[in-house]
Amino acid sequence: YEANLNPGGKAITIQGTLNGDGTLASTIDAQQFGRVFTFSSGETTDTVIKDLVITGGSAGIGGGVFCNQNSNPTISGCTIEGNTAGNYGGGIYCDSSSSPTISGSFICGNEPDQIVGSWTDAGDNDVCDDPDDPPVVINVPGDYPTIQGAINASSNGDVINIAAGTYNEGNLNPG
Repeated sequence: YEANLNPGGKAITIQGTLNGDGTLASTIDAQQFGRVFTFSSGETTDTVIKDLVITGGSAGIGGGVFCNQNSNPTISGCTIEGNTAGNYGGGIYCDSSSSPTISGSFICGNEPDQIVGSWTDAGDNDVCDDPDDPPVVINVPGDYPTIQGAINASSNGDVINIAAGTYNEGNLNPG
């Protein structure tokens, strides 16, 4: 197992591997022996964790990722799930003027919550509000024959998967 990984303020990239289909192939599982990552040495956005599944973390606060002491790492393309905290910040906890920049990440299924504290949303994130209520996946044309029909049926946080093909729709309105 790997637990309590700490870059110690270094501007480094810790990057996983992708499978041929683009899914994540590298998992760091702390197996409940501590949190997975600790950023507490003033890391900047030049400290990057990328393309990793971060799971099995357990701590009083910040089971998956713990940021404090003005640490602002970049988290990109990660799945953060299956982490626990005794108090708060099951997925990510940020304190003491820390604010990681997060993009393209899936943060769900952590207990008791997903993210506590300040963070910068750089886009394309899926953060579940309720770990027991993951996003609904709506398939076009499986569930709805049109993209607009799927948009109309969706709620915040849902995912609309569009099968290969040509769809003759115009003026789509996500509102």
